[in-house]
Amino acid sequence: MGHEIFVVASDNSGDYSITQFFCTDIIRVNSYASIPDKMLLKASNAKKNIFIEKKRQNYQRETKDRTTRLYARVVDLAGKIARFPNIQWWSTGQMVKAGMQFLGQCNIDIIVATHPFPGCLKAAAILSTRTKTPWVADMRDGWSSYYDLEYKPGSFLNRLIAMLERKYLKKASAVVAVNQKLAESLQVNINKTFVIPNSFDNDETPVLETMSRNIKSGHISFSFAGTILPEHSWDIFLKGLAIFLSKNLETKITINYFGNSFDILKTNAINNGLDEHLLLNHGYLSKKQLKQELAKSDFLVVFCFNGPFGVTVTTGKIFDYMEAYKPVIVVGREDSELALLVKTTGIGNIASKPLDINNLLENYVKDAHAFLDAFKRQRKPTEIMKYSSSHTAQVYASLLSKLSRK
Repeated sequence: MGHEIFVVASDNSGDYSITQFFCTDIIRVNSYASIPDKMLLKASNAKKNIFIEKKRQNYQRETKDRTTRLYARVVDLAGKIARFPNIQWWSTGQMVKAGMQFLGQCNIDIIVATHPFPGCLKAAAILSTRTKTPWVADMRDGWSSYYDLEYKPGSFLNRLIAMLERKYLKKASAVVAVNQKLAESLQVNINKTFVIPNSFDNDETPVLETMSRNIKSGHISFSFAGTILPEHSWDIFLKGLAIFLSKNLETKITINYFGNSFDILKTNAINNGLDEHLLLNHGYLSKKQLKQELAKSDFLVVFCFNGPFGVTVTTGKIFDYMEAYKPVIVVGREDSELALLVKTTGIGNIASKPLDINNLLENYVKDAHAFLDAFKRQRKPTEIMKYSSSHTAQVYASLLSKLSRK
């Protein structure tokens, strides 16, 4: 939309070839180049050779002796303190140096800081103070309210993180959150926040919409893409499938998995009484390949997170699912942002307990055509397009124009 974007990013091993398509220039920095980082790395390498450390790694938690358990707790706490509040915190100077290079040469109007939050927000605040350039804190997730937080909510270290979050977000010109619940969980005045959701590339939707919608009699296929975590609401889905299959012996089920955590899925499925042969591991696919595979499934599954902050998470895969034009099943809490997104867009159903999965599938096998006709009628194209990249880009551009010096 006519903006030039200059990027400061970590110099890690990821494939960033696509980065060149959306930015004018990029400087990569070593996020672990500070003296504290180097000292921590040396300490970590030295620790590996300690006898009790080898013992800790070679035994399961439940079989460790008392001394080993105590050692593990001490090491865990020491590591959290040493890394506090983030392993990239100490190398903020590298980001500031690179940012000053752009600010000194490229007539930058505004700074946007995003994940990982501690280092990036600190760097943006320093750059803004030095150059009087406005900056935006772009929060894809929470910081002190992060759903997979290393520092337990309510703990002393977590309260310190909340203080840091409050300090730096207060300095920002604006704070962007991807949904309202996340905005409310941040340590900042709610009037300073702007909700701009994640998005999908709507120019590809018409192609995917015309792909196969074949209804196979006696067979139901599910697809899930992404990382599997212990915090996911897996049991609801798997137990629901088990209930359904116990009453519908002739129906064949296939669960397609796309990602790098198949063993966890397989273990969970077996523990819930499902045959492991129902699961197919496709591994990690490119986004283009994934979209093509998702379009072949009958249902696309996404999982809410358990825990105090699970309601704030809208996993990125839900936006890939929007493009596939297939019914989405959100498994988990009805008060989550994922559930709200499904309700407002009409792209699927919410299953908060195993019987919800069973009942949904019972309706599907009873009359699949009627089920899909109802799905098409409930979809709300106007609401769905609010999550398109073209719409969210316009909203973001409008915010940046208001905040910039022009």
